[in-house]
Amino acid sequence: MKRVAIFGYNPMSYEAISRIDQSRYQLLVLDHQVEHIERAKENGFATQIADFRSDEDLREVGIGGEIDTLFCFFEQDSQNVFLTLSARALDPDLNIIAIVYSPESAQKLRAAGANKIIDPYEICARKIHDLLKRPEITDVFDHAYLADMI
Repeated sequence: MKRVAIFGYNPMSYEAISRIDQSRYQLLVLDHQVEHIERAKENGFATQIADFRSDEDLREVGIGGEIDTLFCFFEQDSQNVFLTLSARALDPDLNIIAIVYSPESAQKLRAAGANKIIDPYEICARKIHDLLKRPEITDVFDHAYLADMI
């Protein structure tokens, strides 16, 4: 079973990870804010407090070890870039998927070592286009998208 670490618990990460098949992936939600961890725990996810700025905390949760995939879901691009840089330094083979809120930050995330970038504005625009042009295919893509990224 693949192990997935999700840093940053918020409405965006909740929607994404609630769609991941938990029988195939072991999920761990991490955040440095206690209230975010409490909310994730209330929603039934395995959680742990971890400071993304601490290499020691990253190692303790399995970065550079048993974690296969890292999602960077912080609401600030600078935090996602920092986490990506730190995680990539600890594990050159880690699959890193990061969300970006500003188009200018996508290039920084790629340079920091992210394997895939999620741009919610691009995804939303593409979905609107698909709903208009190919409505029958939209449902199929919705269910397969996150599983393919991991």
